[in-house]
Amino acid sequence: MMIGTNSSLLFIITFIIAMLSVVESVRRLRIFATDIGCGKSTLAAFCTHTSRTSAQHHHHAAHWHAERHNNNWHSRHVGRASLFSSTTTNGELEYDWNTLVPFEKHTHNSIKITINEAVLDDDPYAISTFHSKLQATLETAQQLHKSAIWITVHISRAQLISEASKLGFEYHHADGSTATLCKWIIGDQESRIPTYATHQVGVGAVVINSAKDEILCVKEKRNNYRPWKIPGGLAELGEHLDEAVIREVREETGIPCRFLHVLAVRHTHAMQFNRSDLYFVCLLEPITDTDGKLPQPTPQPGEIAAVAWIPMVDYRNMVFSEDKNVGHPMMQRIVEVLDNSSQIERFVVPSIVPGRKQSPLYHAPINSNNNR
Repeated sequence: MMIGTNSSLLFIITFIIAMLSVVESVRRLRIFATDIGCGKSTLAAFCTHTSRTSAQHHHHAAHWHAERHNNNWHSRHVGRASLFSSTTTNGELEYDWNTLVPFEKHTHNSIKITINEAVLDDDPYAISTFHSKLQATLETAQQLHKSAIWITVHISRAQLISEASKLGFEYHHADGSTATLCKWIIGDQESRIPTYATHQVGVGAVVINSAKDEILCVKEKRNNYRPWKIPGGLAELGEHLDEAVIREVREETGIPCRFLHVLAVRHTHAMQFNRSDLYFVCLLEPITDTDGKLPQPTPQPGEIAAVAWIPMVDYRNMVFSEDKNVGHPMMQRIVEVLDNSSQIERFVVPSIVPGRKQSPLYHAPINSNNNR
């Protein structure tokens, strides 16, 4: 009987000592988390994820305090990250996705959260828990010294945008069925997130029929500020200047062309959508058919009212007219550029950035005698 009593007493004493050890470890963890400004949700993420023995708690608590006094910034970074993650054998962080919003590494030391249309059975973006999970993710990113957080949201999950805005997220841009939000999270530095789409690119075509000294002109069905204008429009996303101007001429007039040079660039602000505009005036030559003849110009339905080959002498008289409703200051300059055979040449150069495609470079003419 005495042996059984002693065994029970020994078990109780051992259990009490183990519990006191756990309590002390948790107390130290709370003191340290408060000292470095760790949020409650981040601490909760750690506590939920952790299921270690009291000996492991003592080991990591000692490790965190040692890291706190380490002068090496990277070591401090790893120590703080341990508050909301565990570390795998290969040294990578392992997150508790039950308390965080799923994210991935993104450019410029940021992270990205992608919320697609599909709703999973165990939806990590459920509206009931999204705010708390995003708050924990925000604190996690700050402890990891990330620069910013990006959130891409499908339009069908737009209700999540309101929750994100409560945590300081703002619209960056929208495209089709998705909206992109962002938040700069380095508190002592001004945001370096660039404004979206500061410019649009337009092209205008000076198409000369040298055989008859004529220039191809159009009249739009609306917004005609002068009797005639050169064909052109906006470049599409991912479209090079030469491709854009050839396409615009073909669409508006039906005339196939060959790109020759850039003649000039106009930079204007507060244009469509209050964006700035880069307008490239390009020189093209029409392509004849197999019989050496030019196809008959045809106006684009719904856009162009008329297309014509205008004699250059008449076009000059129009743009240089002293009548303020007829003359065209910019095209006066373009005609002078043509008269002086001035041009901006196009040269395709490879990129020094791995994986990036080669790009056209537009530059002033180079004297061939000076080539190395």
